[in-house]
Amino acid sequence: RAGSGVWLKHFCQVPVQCCSPFSKTMARDEPEARVGRAMQLAEEFVGAGYSPGLAVAIVRRGAAPVLRTFGEQAPGVLATEDTQWQIGSITKVFTGLLLAREERSHRGFIDSAVFEHLPDWGIPEEVRMHHLCTHTSGYPSIAPGRFQYMRIAVASIMQMIQSYFARRAGVRLASYVPGVSPMLDPYKDIDDHELKRWVRRATRGPAGKLISYSNMGVGIAGAVLAQRNKASYRSLVRDCIFDPLQMTNSGFD
Repeated sequence: RAGSGVWLKHFCQVPVQCCSPFSKTMARDEPEARVGRAMQLAEEFVGAGYSPGLAVAIVRRGAAPVLRTFGEQAPGVLATEDTQWQIGSITKVFTGLLLAREERSHRGFIDSAVFEHLPDWGIPEEVRMHHLCTHTSGYPSIAPGRFQYMRIAVASIMQMIQSYFARRAGVRLASYVPGVSPMLDPYKDIDDHELKRWVRRATRGPAGKLISYSNMGVGIAGAVLAQRNKASYRSLVRDCIFDPLQMTNSGFD
């Protein structure tokens, strides 16, 4: 529910202008020039070793979508239009849509206290549903145990080494540095039981005071949605988003 387990087969829309140092220049260009520049930036990004591979799609009103892939999806395997990509925190868009759907059906839901929906999770009464989806709940992003923290720290160091190798020796050689992805992903095996343990373990700040990005908060929102609808989060996403929008190449790993 924090976003680590959903994949899209074709593409995700990424606002290139928001993260590109060339955004002001691109904004003044004609649409075709902006498309070309966006693709050039993606190619340079992979070529510089910042990522082994990626896909870029540009969707414009009244024009055919433009899709290109760069680099490899795995060592020795080129990325293609049919490559399945993990989308990480873009999953939060799905959670947000489900929250909006719930609010539309039950007015006032978004302002309700979270503990009313998950009474045995130990969540303070001051935390409301809107705090979870605006990253103002006071909960940290993660709250794993000591061993998991050590594993993440080691994996972070290995990732820096991998990035160094990518810039010096190429992405393919760097991709053989072992164990980075499974060690770095603290969400890989998280279910509701483990998420509840995180909630009870977490050191939390006051709700509504500060904006602090919280995967845990959005995960709690996903648990509330599943509990209220007496269905799994996966089935909610499938039945309410994937199927109506005919997203037949999207799913969970």
